Amino acid sequence: MNRPVVAFLYAHVILFVLLSSTGLGSENVTDSVKFVVISDLHLGLNETENTYKMFHYNDQILEDIIDDINFMGDVDFVIVPGDLTKDSEPYNHQRVLERLNGLIMPYYIVPGNHDVFKEGLPAENWPIEKIVEYYPMPWHEGNSWYSVDPVQGIHLVALDSSSNENHSADWGGVISQEQLDWLEQDLADNEEKTTIVVVHHALNQHEGVSDPLYYCDNAEAAKEIMKSHDAKLAISGHIHITDIAEEDGLYEVSCPATCSYPCAYTVCELSGSEFTVDVMWYDNETVRDVAKQEFIDAGKDVAQAEGEPSDRNAVLNIGSIMISPAIAEEKLVIAHRGASGYLPEHTLEAYALAYGMGADYVEPDLVLTKDGVFMCLHDIHLERTTNVEEVFPDRAREDGRWYAADFTLSEIKQLKVHERTNTDGTAVFAGRFPQNNSDFEVPTFEEMIELIQGLNKATGRNVGIYPEIKSPTWHAAEGLPMEEKLLDLLAQYGYEGPNARIYVQSFENHSLRMMRDDLGTKLPLVQLVDTGNNSDTGENYSSMVTQEGLKEIATFADGVGPYKMYIEANPELVQWAHDDGLQVHTWTMRADSLPEKYSDFTEELNQFYFVYGVDGLFTDFTDRAVAFLQLAN
Repeated sequence: MNRPVVAFLYAHVILFVLLSSTGLGSENVTDSVKFVVISDLHLGLNETENTYKMFHYNDQILEDIIDDINFMGDVDFVIVPGDLTKDSEPYNHQRVLERLNGLIMPYYIVPGNHDVFKEGLPAENWPIEKIVEYYPMPWHEGNSWYSVDPVQGIHLVALDSSSNENHSADWGGVISQEQLDWLEQDLADNEEKTTIVVVHHALNQHEGVSDPLYYCDNAEAAKEIMKSHDAKLAISGHIHITDIAEEDGLYEVSCPATCSYPCAYTVCELSGSEFTVDVMWYDNETVRDVAKQEFIDAGKDVAQAEGEPSDRNAVLNIGSIMISPAIAEEKLVIAHRGASGYLPEHTLEAYALAYGMGADYVEPDLVLTKDGVFMCLHDIHLERTTNVEEVFPDRAREDGRWYAADFTLSEIKQLKVHERTNTDGTAVFAGRFPQNNSDFEVPTFEEMIELIQGLNKATGRNVGIYPEIKSPTWHAAEGLPMEEKLLDLLAQYGYEGPNARIYVQSFENHSLRMMRDDLGTKLPLVQLVDTGNNSDTGENYSSMVTQEGLKEIATFADGVGPYKMYIEANPELVQWAHDDGLQVHTWTMRADSLPEKYSDFTEELNQFYFVYGVDGLFTDFTDRAVAFLQLAN
């Protein structure tokens, strides 16, 4: 296959991803949800005089805050509750879009009073119709409001309080009756979910804020609808202060402005009945000092802007606000080496196709090159999946095998990837992609990450990665230790903390222990369990899937990945693992290599997902597992 044909195939794989991911993908979520609020940006690029809104600095502040959010890695989505621009100037909106599109997770906006046309503004400043046209929100039937489920079980309602003609000449707000009618029906249709209502103008009264223009004129009507459907959480901006106000069981978090002192943003997390609020001040003290002085010069209340410590870092028990129980029971589809049932394993094309088919996680296996670059390759050897024998015929070791660790990145990039072969050169799976009829490359791990994160950005999904470090003991003996290098690389791409969209897996528990205990990672770790003993470490795998062995795994890992024969032989091990707080992700389900006991692939999937009760499984046929779960639900 020549390069233009590969490019054509790859383009169509990506197109398939973009067209199908929303409909096919099952959202991957855990039992907690983390989101960030950045409010009142007031971007003013061409202003010649500074004010307390920090026009000379607020573009840089926004860029830095977005970098901070991306670096966190475990943020599910971002909320922007209005006042994106100084006064709805086209060039300011364009820069805001450029900045927000730099987020690696989905974002959701509502318009603020400074984002819509007001009396006295230049004719070219954007009206609300331009906001709907240019900002990529799931607007409801072309209107300036919408709802969306950013993760399963969470329902986000975005209201427009800013564009009503009653406030065409001031900065007050009102929610139109049409919106209120829609809100009533929308909440009724989504009562089983946890609802977050986002609006620019406040609904609850906030201490020390008396001007009615800070509030929705008809806040009570909106709150009555929310209460009638047990929607208990609202997020607002506009006031530029940090404050949490509760009225009759409805909590509202008024979020600080990024543009004015202390140039802060808000990190929120829902877990069980707890709602945690942490306000993060802009960490450039020089700029923050300027912001404070501008704030003082404008006659603003510094103490009010800073908020009480309890408002900046609060843990609220909100009762029935909780993640839907369905989330904890979510069944994961893990794309084994990408969509390897359809395209050669561990290629960017296979990863992209798996993404488009609706995978929750995509799995790359990792080995290191001679010059220390992580490559996506199942084996430490090259000859089973590449044409290394043709390109470098004299580079085999004495055992007759070609090792990735003997080649540099530039050398491996000269190779072509093909379907996995047996030792005699025949295809392991004869019915898959044609043998020796391709021009696929071995990708680096960074290329794989950038592909998945880019598709997440383009589609609004949040698909995770599930890397396995291959033979870390062997690599260490070759002078190529893997663990610290891997964690450093993952941190560069924002994968940090227990809620990151990642599982790191290994067959060698000492490697996992090193990452957890010595290197201090909080990333989710999974102990893989094979048959027999590990040839590099001598570990006995069967001892790991006993009750005692699983308890030991739970001391350093978050999950266990047993070969499926262990579960078939002893289904109780799934419950044992769950009792110890471990997820169970088994492997590998192949529609074209079906055990005789099953009449078809769906029977095997049903047996493991719903009879044995595993939390997730690895499969070469992502689309078929996704379709099965959709029908099952």
